[in-house]
Amino acid sequence: MAGFFDTYVQAPTGSAFVGKEEKEEMIASAYPFPILKVVKGQTQYGERYIITTEIEGEERSLGFGAGTVFSRDRLLDNVAEWLEAGNPPPTVVMKRIKRSIVLENPNAEAE
Repeated sequence: MAGFFDTYVQAPTGSAFVGKEEKEEMIASAYPFPILKVVKGQTQYGERYIITTEIEGEERSLGFGAGTVFSRDRLLDNVAEWLEAGNPPPTVVMKRIKRSIVLENPNAEAE
């Protein structure tokens, strides 16, 4: 008799998540990245936005808590609609404002 794992096929896990240290490096260097997809849903960490991006030719994911930073939530909701309409992926940078991470236009003039 075959064992369970002889026939079990692991579902693909998708893209690798950007870790805390890598996210901090991206913030510090104002690294621009495209938002390819936005999904909002419940996770084990509460309601979150999961964005799919491409970093150095590799598909990656970034997670952000929903309901914690209004401007970021609004931007991600609008990006989701933009992408669903068939428009090209926008490019953003992450910026830290106090304890929050916001997403901004990389071509915006510094304040």
